[in-house]
Amino acid sequence: DMKLWNGNVLIHHCDGVEFLSPESDKGIACGCPRLMEDRKAAWKAKRGPGPSISILFRLAEDYDLGIFRFQTSSWKLAETLHEIGNALDKVGGEALAELSIELVEYTTKKGRDVSYFKPVVKVLKSWSDAVAEPSK
Repeated sequence: DMKLWNGNVLIHHCDGVEFLSPESDKGIACGCPRLMEDRKAAWKAKRGPGPSISILFRLAEDYDLGIFRFQTSSWKLAETLHEIGNALDKVGGEALAELSIELVEYTTKKGRDVSYFKPVVKVLKSWSDAVAEPSK
């Protein structure tokens, strides 16, 4: 999802192409730029929505513990969601995946040090294949 908030009021909610809410606008073109870099520029200018990503998961070591939710507004993860979606489509059901937080550090051309954490999702294999393998 892409969301733009004004305080605690949701004023734009879309998937980057069509509105997802309110119900009266659902399915109507939202007018967001097609390119991710243009969407990010609109968001920085407070004139467009930003990512609102929610990943539901279980712990592989204790599946029955229940479902957890990881939420992020990471543009870096938003840029790779299509790859994650493609990998999940290939699995065709529940997947064994790795959710991690990766440290990114670099120095800009102007000499400013930049450091941030980005979420990373790697789809490893189908869950049924993972549980069928003998424990090592």
